[in-house]
Amino acid sequence: MRFSSGEKVSSEESRLDLLISKATGASRSWSKSQIKEGKVKVNGEEMIKPSFKVSVGDVFSWPEFKEDSKIREIGHVDFDVVYEDDFLAVIEKPWGVVCHSGAGTKGLTLAEGLKHRFGELPGEEGREGLVHRLDRGTHGLMLVSKKEKTHSDLQEMIRNREVKRTYFAIVSGTSLNLPATISTKIGRHPKNRKKFTTRVEEGRDAVTHIRSTNEGDHFSLVELNLDTGRTHQIRVHLSESGFPIVNDDLYSGRRAKRESAEIDWKGFALVAKRLQFVHPETGKDCIFEASIPKQLSAFAEKVGLPL
Repeated sequence: MRFSSGEKVSSEESRLDLLISKATGASRSWSKSQIKEGKVKVNGEEMIKPSFKVSVGDVFSWPEFKEDSKIREIGHVDFDVVYEDDFLAVIEKPWGVVCHSGAGTKGLTLAEGLKHRFGELPGEEGREGLVHRLDRGTHGLMLVSKKEKTHSDLQEMIRNREVKRTYFAIVSGTSLNLPATISTKIGRHPKNRKKFTTRVEEGRDAVTHIRSTNEGDHFSLVELNLDTGRTHQIRVHLSESGFPIVNDDLYSGRRAKRESAEIDWKGFALVAKRLQFVHPETGKDCIFEASIPKQLSAFAEKVGLPL
């Protein structure tokens, strides 16, 4: 499928991502990605919220779209199954695996690997089974839905903060004057479209709870819990507080980049360590813990932060 950039006057009140998808014939996931990357405009103004309500008479525009005629294949993708039943699974995603397709994505994604492993799954096209996501450079636990009702139940539980997601990170710096809670708006960076920032007038609410657990040689170990799951949320909150995550070059300052220069592993010092929730079908309390990559354990030991 291919189409040129264009614009249209809306004849209905609807979400922006739905209107872009209907006008172009492209998938919802493509429409959302283009909006979030700042490539879609409403009445001449850049709009980065896929859920933005377009009014009758508003003019919205979109970029050129080119898609290979070849259908994306499914196949084996590295991840471990920590738990599985008829309704859901808990998996451990390693560093380097992309959760779903986006602009410039090459190779198989986690979503395609999930279909290969579990068969047909519920959810949005290209993101089947995914209840939430982790960045490519983050290792750790993820929930996967296997039934339509379970999918909607789990998403609702996350919105209602009924799924406790605990992370830990090794950050650059030892004077941890971090607040117990960081509550901000987060939006796409106005100059670097790969980044997000709290320095925005409009954005989505983001709440991160932080607990310092140990200090080592120029580095510290922190535990984090999320009330929300915004893109790059932990990375942004820690970096803009002055404590960037080790090996996260996108959000690190010069000093942190120098400190990470001799690291030979390709991933952030950030692990989605624990998932805790009540099973939506059985009512049982569920607690799962992720393993720690060997390279990260070795680094932590080296800087005085044994895990």
